[in-house]
Amino acid sequence: MYAFTTQETERVRANSVRHCGVLGAAQFHAAVSVLELHGLHQRLGSPSPSYVLPIPVGVRPKGTVEPLFSNQVAMLMVQFLPENLESLADVILP
Repeated sequence: MYAFTTQETERVRANSVRHCGVLGAAQFHAAVSVLELHGLHQRLGSPSPSYVLPIPVGVRPKGTVEPLFSNQVAMLMVQFLPENLESLADVILP
């Protein structure tokens, strides 16, 4: 099993902030996961017509990080089409 070194991890995190802006690491890891899933499907010869990524979105008062209620979470569903999975820049949400 491969593990990133501390320096590699720092470089990945810095790149995620630079490429993904406000969503930073969360968006970066989601995009890389979709690319890897697509690659796996391609290698197995079982292409998918699309991929849907659920992203939990907390409901909270404006300007705070705390949710209104601990059980109040919504899901943002994002669909990716194979033709939009050519590179990381293509996958990162605008």
